[in-house]
Amino acid sequence: MNWTSYQGGLKGMCYSLLVDHAASNTIYYGSSVGIFKSSNSGVSWSETNTGLITSSITSMAVAPSDPKTLYIEFANNAVFKTTDSGAHWNRLSEFLACGNIGALAVNSTSPNITYALEGSG
Repeated sequence: MNWTSYQGGLKGMCYSLLVDHAASNTIYYGSSVGIFKSSNSGVSWSETNTGLITSSITSMAVAPSDPKTLYIEFANNAVFKTTDSGAHWNRLSEFLACGNIGALAVNSTSPNITYALEGSG
């Protein structure tokens, strides 16, 4: 097996990586400075930080029933949602009282139902 390095446009240390299972050529890279998206299997990357406070993105989840809906969690415990593949983001107030979220998952039939694993239990 051979490996090829594709880093064009990426910045920061990688904290999370997510492949969109509905479109396997779409990859999201959560880093120490924000989120980046590739639509060509990682050959090139672009920032998708509109509306975000850029910080370390530690967890990401894409909605299986709507691949344009994506959730991300920052190390500072903020959860954001996009419904347009990362072009615009909104902070979710439902997660303001959560502690350190370790993982996110989206319901398989409803893109509006999200599960969070809180690090404190």
